[in-house]
Amino acid sequence: MAAIAKASGISPSSFLQIGQRLTIPTRTDRGDSGSTTSGTTTTTGAAPGSSEWADTMPSRSEIRDLISATASAYGVDPRLALAIGWQESGWQQGVTSSVGAVGAMQVMPQSGEWAGSLIGRTLNLRDAHDNVTAGVVIIRQLTAMAKDRDEVIAAYYQGLGSVQERGWYSDTRQYVANVNYFMTRV
Repeated sequence: MAAIAKASGISPSSFLQIGQRLTIPTRTDRGDSGSTTSGTTTTTGAAPGSSEWADTMPSRSEIRDLISATASAYGVDPRLALAIGWQESGWQQGVTSSVGAVGAMQVMPQSGEWAGSLIGRTLNLRDAHDNVTAGVVIIRQLTAMAKDRDEVIAAYYQGLGSVQERGWYSDTRQYVANVNYFMTRV
């Protein structure tokens, strides 16, 4: 476990517990033009400044600070946004999931369009600031629509309509548990 945590850039004592399902986000390989896939997250090898990504890849600490500041600016609990961001990407911008979710907050393109409509501007999900803004705005909107924080977290992962119509899927339950745990650690 220590080797996995070290390779993933996390502290095993602060984020891992016995019985926890571990999802390891992949790292951005800035020097390769190909892509690699690990689990459900694809890391693009596009060089910073290429047309694929709008900006250079911010560090994890820069993404953490950006999530915290953006959440505060939009009236969202920074711990909630940080925990979702960690669960989604390990605070890494240069990742795209196997289903097309993009960036640090792993926002689906259609959800990004919705978030942009909520704040009255187009968001580029490949830009770290816009990606974090999209994720935070989605969390803010879900907070206004869901019955409680756990439903907000579940809806971020599964979709609010699906959560309300079908209930939580088993992987949604694990996702909510992970985010709640990370909220105590960020």
